[in-house]
Amino acid sequence: MLKRAIIVGAGAPALAAILLAVVTETDPSRTARLLVTAFAYALVAVGALRLGSRAIAGVCGALSTTSAWLALALVLQALAPEAAALHPATVLLVHVARIPELAALAVLPWLVARSAAGEHRLAIAVGIGAPALSAALSLVGTIVPVPGLLGLVPLVWAVIGFLAGAVVVAARWLRGDTRERMAAAWFLVGAALLVVSYVRVLLPLPEPLALLADASFVVAQGFLPVAVLVSVVSRARQGVEVRLADAFAWLQALALSVGAYLLVTAAARALDVDVVMGGAIAAAVLALTLGGFVTRSRVWVRRLVTRSPPDARELLRRLSDRVVAADALPSPLRAGAGLDDIARSLRDTFALAAVEISVDDRDRTAFVGALVAGAESASVALPSGGRSIGRVALFGAPGAGVAPVVVVIEQTAGLLAAVVLLVVVNEESAATRTRSLVVRREERRLLQLELHDHLTPRLAAIGEGMLAADGLLARGDATAAEEIDVLRQATAACTEDVRRLARTLLPTALDQGDLDAALTELAGMTAGSGVVLRVHAPGSDVLDAADQLRVYLVVAQAVSHARRATSVGSVDVDVRIDERSVRTALRLGGPATAVTGLRAEVADRAEELGMVVSSTPDGVEAVMSR
Repeated sequence: MLKRAIIVGAGAPALAAILLAVVTETDPSRTARLLVTAFAYALVAVGALRLGSRAIAGVCGALSTTSAWLALALVLQALAPEAAALHPATVLLVHVARIPELAALAVLPWLVARSAAGEHRLAIAVGIGAPALSAALSLVGTIVPVPGLLGLVPLVWAVIGFLAGAVVVAARWLRGDTRERMAAAWFLVGAALLVVSYVRVLLPLPEPLALLADASFVVAQGFLPVAVLVSVVSRARQGVEVRLADAFAWLQALALSVGAYLLVTAAARALDVDVVMGGAIAAAVLALTLGGFVTRSRVWVRRLVTRSPPDARELLRRLSDRVVAADALPSPLRAGAGLDDIARSLRDTFALAAVEISVDDRDRTAFVGALVAGAESASVALPSGGRSIGRVALFGAPGAGVAPVVVVIEQTAGLLAAVVLLVVVNEESAATRTRSLVVRREERRLLQLELHDHLTPRLAAIGEGMLAADGLLARGDATAAEEIDVLRQATAACTEDVRRLARTLLPTALDQGDLDAALTELAGMTAGSGVVLRVHAPGSDVLDAADQLRVYLVVAQAVSHARRATSVGSVDVDVRIDERSVRTALRLGGPATAVTGLRAEVADRAEELGMVVSSTPDGVEAVMSR
């Protein structure tokens, strides 16, 4: 319904203006820019509505409708200048049409540049001030005259907003795919020509230069509307119908031909060529250029706004960008981020509803998008080294097939498999670096705690005892020998603490995420101390670095306690893992007093590590959530 309203509301008065101008042989240069604007942005509004961009459709629809009616009013006024009712109606239309024109200038680029970050909202809010100020000045002008310079403020405001938005659009699209980069070039060309055309409004120009400004404006409408539609197509990840694309091609060709017509007309006026002769030459140029422009425009516009067939080169370029970006990411790297980026790249490249990539050996899956009921789907194996390393599942958009995409994916499956493996290896390397940092940080904390809280006070006490023994020896005190014997025992105990600390240092197996091997290594270091450590921790390598470290430190605390309690001969460790928790059961082979001491020490350590301890008949169980 809205599409028909825009077509009728803009198309009918625009066609009526053209027919009246042709039949009455009225000079069309006066209304050329209005008519081109009406047709151009009516098409943009229709395309935007079909693809769900209502904000862009609203701005473009209002601009096209008011431009068409103003063009008809100007033609009627030229035909009947004595009609009393036409002049106030035309003046009213001039003020009304200025509002969507300024809104399109100040707001449309920011609607085109809209992103998830939302920084466009402030720019849109500022841009709305230009048409609002224009409307206020128009109302004030009905009461008191408005100074000329003040009347130009809304236009300058809108042009500044337009230039800022054009820079943002170009900067964003130049980083995109081939279509977006081409659209960025068209947008910049159109923006430059449009800004030049407004020199006519800001400064009084002789007729030839005014015609050149009009030509600049008309040619700009051959580039800008298509670029705006490309933004809508990219956001919707689907193209428009070929019929609508061909209408844009005709529009662009007509804009370029009319621009050439105005350019020749301006040259004829500047050279004082006869009006009839100049008009004939300009009309001939328009007729001769229109056909060639249509042919070339159809090719380029279809490439930009229709759903183009999948392109393997574009796919590989996007994948290379993703791999470089993933490789440059700092550690720690979010698990699965690289595969998500590849899936997102495939979805965006081929305008799919969703893509899923699975890697068999690593048990990894990435899914991007949303499934659509009844849409086509297909799955392609990813071969590498003579075997399949995973699959990529493709889910089509509504009303679109996936068969052409499958052909391209099958042609590039080997390279895609290599990219997937490379990204997975990059993620695993980053995870290993992160795990090593966590382990080393805890190791430094453990060293600091042992040195500061245990070894340093005991060494200080030994030093004080040595000074006291020296005094006793100097005085010939008989208790000196006993004091020295006490110091000898303290030194031996301190030496044993140093050995214990060395054994407790975190093993290198934790760096590789192998908790079972780390606990086995701890058991080997403990074997010569009279305490047997038996470990049962199958499948513990699935835990992340922080969870493995917590389990290891609790076990190390239990081993440390067992070594100090001479009555303890063994420690049995059983690590059980389920979907929600990790349970570490510790059993001491010793008397009840030793078990009681173990519970107290392990409970303190587990509380520091965020674990919960419960008592068992012969030990404790430390539980942590995953």
